[in-house]
Amino acid sequence: MRPYFFLLTLVLSTEVFAQKDYQLTVTPSQQTVNAGRSATYTVTAVPSGGFKKSVSLSLQLSPPSSDVTATLASSVLAQGSSTTLTVNTSASASAQTVQMVVVGVAGKRTRSVLASISINVPQFSLSITPPTLSVVQGERVRFTISTQGEPDFNRDVVISANTQPTVGFTLSKTTLRPPTDSATLEVGTEGLPVGTYIVNIAATAGNIARQASASFTVTPRPPAAGTARLRVNEETINIRADEEGHVLVTGQVENFGDGDAIFVEVTIKVFKQGNRLVETRSTFINGFPAITSSGVFIRTALPRGKKASFQRVFDVAYLFESQTVEITINFLQDNGLRAPQANLVVLSLQRTVNQFGGSNYSVRVRNNGTVTARAPQVIIDGFNRADQLFNVVIAGKGELSDTLAPGAERTFTAFDKLDFNQTRINESHCIWIDDGARTFADEPDFGSLTGLALQEKLYQYNLLQKLTHQFILKYLK
Repeated sequence: MRPYFFLLTLVLSTEVFAQKDYQLTVTPSQQTVNAGRSATYTVTAVPSGGFKKSVSLSLQLSPPSSDVTATLASSVLAQGSSTTLTVNTSASASAQTVQMVVVGVAGKRTRSVLASISINVPQFSLSITPPTLSVVQGERVRFTISTQGEPDFNRDVVISANTQPTVGFTLSKTTLRPPTDSATLEVGTEGLPVGTYIVNIAATAGNIARQASASFTVTPRPPAAGTARLRVNEETINIRADEEGHVLVTGQVENFGDGDAIFVEVTIKVFKQGNRLVETRSTFINGFPAITSSGVFIRTALPRGKKASFQRVFDVAYLFESQTVEITINFLQDNGLRAPQANLVVLSLQRTVNQFGGSNYSVRVRNNGTVTARAPQVIIDGFNRADQLFNVVIAGKGELSDTLAPGAERTFTAFDKLDFNQTRINESHCIWIDDGARTFADEPDFGSLTGLALQEKLYQYNLLQKLTHQFILKYLK
């Protein structure tokens, strides 16, 4: 029998079936916000293998926090779709990081995804100004306490104070509102021993704490005012022509007595050859036509041991070396109406050559007093080689609305066109009005006046202020 052979070929066909499933995603996965702010995230169901079952969502916080709440816009999510996760933070929240655990259930498949939020707490700064003060026994000390919050800072700041050694004080308020606020601390020094005192300020907003300190020094009450004695420093007197060819007289007055003088008035008589009187004009110290405001003329004080400038233009043509002058001084004794006082001191003066060949001036000034200075100005006296007062420059607007607070500093600038080498700077001093002075008056409008007309009007106005001052003295008696 003939054998038969059969060839059996098996063809195996395989088909890979993808597993049906889904995943959850959250974007972004992490955010940082300031306390009180919100953040949003996007939760998405991403299917695979044709998975079509809807997903039921739930949410948990880890760790749980009373400062954070989270909600899902929808608790059921179709495959391939998204919903919004909103996270809100409390304005009083502390700095922390919280995780949001989003759990999805679709049939028997449970999936989860994590996201996180970090809470930043906005801070605030605390300051007390001025940092130092010096007062005479009997004057009041005043400090300003200020808080400044960062963006989104919205917490009340509670402040408290103490002094070393312990003294009585008043605090205008103890709660400062966000984002920025201030309070005033005042100390009466009547009866306080001479010495230095420290003021400590503590401020809290939630668990944020800040501290600041300042100091004040009480100096002895000065002896009763003595007698002011004034004289013209003859060596400083200079007679020359102004830009229009008129007689210009400059000079200095010195108080060599043991008391202070106010309303120092200088009367100048101009004589031609043969002692023939040509013209008489008066001015007040530091009363210059370059000043555009009357503010500085309310009280022209000249303390003991100090000097001050005067300058006056005459309606007389200047004749070289053919004119002489006679100068007299009239003033009032200071009566002590100026307490409390501002006290402007010159810290530094720089002088450089400008484009005109003249001088640029930069003067740094600080108010070392206890009240605000109004209409602050700096008088810069330039002397020639013969020690004559040759040039007077004024820095500052001299307007009543311009103020310099206690402890504050400012740089005043000015310039002139005189040859830089013609003068040398000899002295600089400040003039101002004490805020709250009893002789304070409204500022008149002299805007349309110039030259001699302005000088005359300012002089007349200062005379009026002098009479007002004398009336107040009689009224107080």
